[in-house]
Amino acid sequence: MSEREERRRHERYAVSYPVSVKRLTRNPDAAAREEFSARTVDLSVGGARLETKELVHRGEEIRLVIEDQRTDFGLDCTAKVRWSNKMTGCYHIGVEFVKVGRFKPSREEAPQG
Repeated sequence: MSEREERRRHERYAVSYPVSVKRLTRNPDAAAREEFSARTVDLSVGGARLETKELVHRGEEIRLVIEDQRTDFGLDCTAKVRWSNKMTGCYHIGVEFVKVGRFKPSREEAPQG
């Protein structure tokens, strides 16, 4: 086990969920979009690794809506970006959850008929 893995407080799970992201702090890049999409790479109780095409800086606060209608899984949370790495064609960012709320995906809230 690597030193980095030993420092983690919570086990991570490799899952891929769609994520809607909204910046809560201003990005110094004037061309940065306020809202954009991402996907989870892995997820734990305390945070996640996301893949996105948008540059997100360490220290930014973001709002995440993670939703998978197939499994009735949904989270609405505030997170702080702990690290950001440029990959080929995208960025991977590590986020720590600051405030987490669970919800049922919108499919469950729609009237059945």
